[in-house]
Amino acid sequence: MTGKLALHPEAQNGIEGNGFRLEMGGDIAALVPPEHKEFFGPSSQLLAEGWRGQNGQLRVPVLMVDTDALNLSGSVTTTDKGAPESAVLLLNLGEDADASSLPVRLPWQAIPTTVQSGSLQLSYDKAQDSRWTLKGRVGDIRRAEGTLSELRLDGRGSVDLTDNALQSVHGWVAFGIDGLVPVDEALARAVGDVVNGGLNFDLRPGNAIEFTGVNINGAHYGLRGDATLDGLASGITLSADMMANYRDLSSLSGLAGRELGGEGTANVRGYYQVLTHSFDAEVQIRGQDIAVSQPHADRLLSGQSRIFVSARRDDTGIELRDLSVNARNLTVKGQGYLNSRAADVQAQIDMPDLSAADPAFAGLINAQAQLTGPTGARKLEVNGKAVDLVTGIADLDAALKGETDLHVAAALTGDSFELQQLVLSNPQLKIDGGGRFAEGLVDAELDLDVPDLAVFERGLAGGLTATAKATEEAGLRKITVTGLGQDLRLGQSDVEGALPGETRLDLSAEQQGEAFTIKTFTLKNAQMDATASGVISPQTTDVAAKLDLRSLASFGRGWRGALQADARFADDAGGGRRLEVTGLGHDLSFGQSQVDGALAGETRLTLNGIERGGIFEIGTATIDNPACGWARPARSARA
Repeated sequence: MTGKLALHPEAQNGIEGNGFRLEMGGDIAALVPPEHKEFFGPSSQLLAEGWRGQNGQLRVPVLMVDTDALNLSGSVTTTDKGAPESAVLLLNLGEDADASSLPVRLPWQAIPTTVQSGSLQLSYDKAQDSRWTLKGRVGDIRRAEGTLSELRLDGRGSVDLTDNALQSVHGWVAFGIDGLVPVDEALARAVGDVVNGGLNFDLRPGNAIEFTGVNINGAHYGLRGDATLDGLASGITLSADMMANYRDLSSLSGLAGRELGGEGTANVRGYYQVLTHSFDAEVQIRGQDIAVSQPHADRLLSGQSRIFVSARRDDTGIELRDLSVNARNLTVKGQGYLNSRAADVQAQIDMPDLSAADPAFAGLINAQAQLTGPTGARKLEVNGKAVDLVTGIADLDAALKGETDLHVAAALTGDSFELQQLVLSNPQLKIDGGGRFAEGLVDAELDLDVPDLAVFERGLAGGLTATAKATEEAGLRKITVTGLGQDLRLGQSDVEGALPGETRLDLSAEQQGEAFTIKTFTLKNAQMDATASGVISPQTTDVAAKLDLRSLASFGRGWRGALQADARFADDAGGGRRLEVTGLGHDLSFGQSQVDGALAGETRLTLNGIERGGIFEIGTATIDNPACGWARPARSARA
């Protein structure tokens, strides 16, 4: 590289000043990374010639930069007050600059970017008139994120001077993008392959620039409105009144990770201060037939839906002046404030008809929610009332008739979520629970109280109270259930008296992945005891159970005697699961006069079968009563 710099005193039009000339040229390959050598080529040239007056005027009639892939030439002059008096810029790139290697990699981009061709023209001369024009084009832009076949720029306007001082620069600039192909298919579907738009602007000394008639259009969307950037020297404030419309939300399905549908429009009005991050804004969102691939939400969002938010943020925190959500049979109204030290946000939620969410649902819900507490220790409390709930689960719906009270108290601490209390109560049942939930950690407890199971219909009766606990750590979930029933009836006429008085239920189990292990299961009653343990998973089955019926009298008319039985259901070597049952009865009677006397004393029962591919085959079934000299093997059967 070689160069010359010349400075010399020079007067122009009677004004003293200094002239200058800078020339540089040669091979700068050694000064740039290897991947940029082709852009500069074996020879690069820089020439700048001009004059600077003592009164502040600047005249650069010659400005030239020339590399293998770039040609730039132009000139610029300013007034004694620094205002532009004339400007000419001609830039050619790649094919338009007769580059020897195509496409051209741009050296000023951190992410590798190539272009095939490009040109830019800017012209303004106060001596002729105040108008300026801009025209540009770049062809075949390629980056790792995607490609576009052409980017176009077009602009014009005027420069207003008063007494050689700049008053304003204003005009309009339009752009067009063709052949846009992002590598991300979801983004490509959302953006489309053609985007165009434009805006009017007005830049005036005093740190403000106004944008009016902002207009950006794609295949399925549009953005329109006005904006102002103020405080360019002290702290940028953006004020805007913008309207965005997306005519086909299905195009956003890929980005959302689920199928979307419908049309959405959003209006944002307010300001945002860049340095302090403060804002004051109103946002109104309108939807038409919004779909989010969730049947209940889709039904609520069918037709017209609206969301309105009015909020401000300053150094004291965020004030939520108004939050309103109106959709089909869903209304939410909220307000409040929050900052790092405290919060108090309240909301009223009303759903007058749950059938709007699902035809199988019915009833209404009214609830009040409140968020309080500092950052890292927020608390949420919800109190509500439901009337005549129908969930589509027949056994549960009967227990939800009339009014049902709901109370939820929850806390968020760090990365963990604590459900401090969940209460669901009405005259038919009460559910009371709580727990702590975090990544890989669960510790929860739930109490159930049903005064009379008859509310579930199906012939059930008796009272039931139960407590369930679940803990999880490092992927291992432990579950315990304890219950107490009183005079239970299970809706089967032949066993109505099997569980008189108190019945105790205890379960201790573990779950890891898809494997469920019953550590212990016991059921105790004055007339019967039952226990079970074992493992159930897609890969392994091995469950053992014991049954002790001290009296069969409650199982049918004329039934008498006692029965003890052991059973095991486990994998066998042939890929099936084998059932083995052995039992011992005492003085059995089943209300059949022709056989009742034959089963006096001890009677032994055995059953062997195998399940394979969903088909159960009984291998042997034997009834043996040695005292009566009666033994009867059963035939094999399939079920």
